[in-house]
Amino acid sequence: MNEDEELRKIDLKQHTLSPVSRKYLFRIILYVIILTFLGFFMYHVYNRPNQPKKAPVNPKDIKEIKGVTLMDSV
Repeated sequence: MNEDEELRKIDLKQHTLSPVSRKYLFRIILYVIILTFLGFFMYHVYNRPNQPKKAPVNPKDIKEIKGVTLMDSV
């Protein structure tokens, strides 16, 4: 009867992952943190409200040129 019980038991240990080193876990956690940070950064960069671009020169400072005629030269 003891042998029958052992045969009926399912060996779940054969389906588990082998142990990994702390260095490997640290690298995976670091990659997840970096990718999360990059994701938030890209989200905020592309979803910020558009700011109007400033004119390079103040329109009040532009002076009018008078007495000049432009000609087409072909």
